[in-house]
Amino acid sequence: MKKWNGALALAAAMALAGWAHGEIGIFNNSLDLGIADDNPKLPGSVSYDQQGTYTVTGGGTDWWEWDGERAHFLYSTITGNVRIEANVKILGDPANDWAKAGVAIRNDINTGAGNEMAMNAFTAVTDPFRTYWDDAAQKSVPNPRGAFQGRFLQGKFPMFNYEKVGIQPTKVAVQRTLMPDGQWYLTEGFLDTGAGLEKIGQRYLKMNSTAYVGLAVTSHDNSRTETAEFTNVAISSTTAPQIWDRWEAASVVNGGGIGGMNSFSVRESLSPTDLPGNIASTVAALNSNPPSIDYQAPVLNFHDSDSNGRFGNDATFGVVTAGLKNKGEVENLAVVARGVLWVTDPGPYTFVIPSDDGFELSIDAKIVGKADYGKGANDIVLPATYLTAGAHPIQMIYWEGGGGSSLELFAAKGDWPWFDYDQGGWTKYANWQLVGDVANGGLALVPEPATFGLLALGVLGLAARRRKA
Repeated sequence: MKKWNGALALAAAMALAGWAHGEIGIFNNSLDLGIADDNPKLPGSVSYDQQGTYTVTGGGTDWWEWDGERAHFLYSTITGNVRIEANVKILGDPANDWAKAGVAIRNDINTGAGNEMAMNAFTAVTDPFRTYWDDAAQKSVPNPRGAFQGRFLQGKFPMFNYEKVGIQPTKVAVQRTLMPDGQWYLTEGFLDTGAGLEKIGQRYLKMNSTAYVGLAVTSHDNSRTETAEFTNVAISSTTAPQIWDRWEAASVVNGGGIGGMNSFSVRESLSPTDLPGNIASTVAALNSNPPSIDYQAPVLNFHDSDSNGRFGNDATFGVVTAGLKNKGEVENLAVVARGVLWVTDPGPYTFVIPSDDGFELSIDAKIVGKADYGKGANDIVLPATYLTAGAHPIQMIYWEGGGGSSLELFAAKGDWPWFDYDQGGWTKYANWQLVGDVANGGLALVPEPATFGLLALGVLGLAARRRKA
């Protein structure tokens, strides 16, 4: 059995066709991620036997640390699409419930102080003996879990975290795939809890063409190390991402149009009874043909009372404009707004909706996100959705029960977990703009496809008449 301690020689690039064995099985290097001799305080190590078992020991306070990853990392450099998977077994009983061992893809391996943070994705198993206190049973009960974690921006917190709780995973995988726009990598995490690898999360991380791919262990306790065994380790190229941005069918609302010329078609209906505060009752109110107001709106940026979202120049709701309600007294209002997005810059887009009360946003008749409950006008940042170039029908269902009422819909290119967040101040990373506000860089709204066809026929007819003249 061979054994290596700490950092090894420089990595040699591996071709995706025909994986040659490196210095450590299929890998070429290992190192302690973090600040040398400080965190991890204790050096990690790697051993490998000819039966294909990798034994990795690592320390450090956490892979998911706010100022950088702390772990021992066994890796090779890979270019392009890549997937790594492995069976994982944590040895012994870790001191910390969040000790983790798994597979990782990173943008870099810089470990110096102040330059130790990089976009990464890490799918891992945790302490198999972790428990939680059950108040009803008055005892500790098992609480195993696996996690898919990562960092969005180099040098920035927060990170994302998807968990599957209740069964200890035996196999993990992480994958990245170049998307059709040629710039963004879809990164996905998988866990196997007995029924095969199951995808538990995806994000669009903008990564370098060369990645550092391998196995990692963190003890989550800088005073000690933990050890895990990895078997059936495989690295492969992949071009088939399991995208599930939008999977649930949108609610069906009758009437209201599907978008006018560069605008939303909006229908507002005043419910004769109290809206109980969910999407089903809102759709029922819209479909029961109550008195309604139909109009066109260039953007969705409405405010009646209380918090008024992130953008100024708020519009009043149609029922106020029509004199059916006084300003500040809008209640029991059901709204559907429809339009057609026109995307010229394909890629992932993040939509944000500060609404009071709830909403359902769908694109291409699939739900992007919803808040199926009464709420205040806090930012709801939806998971990024990938939009191809061309037309995409969009629908917003919104309701106001009682109290404050407001609605906004804005978006930015990219996968963003927050709106204008920074550790030390207010830094605007993305060009957030109201959907439809093309003058300021917002996503465009165009006529519905049928209108496109009529316009095209008109142009062809005009050309024909000119040829006859």
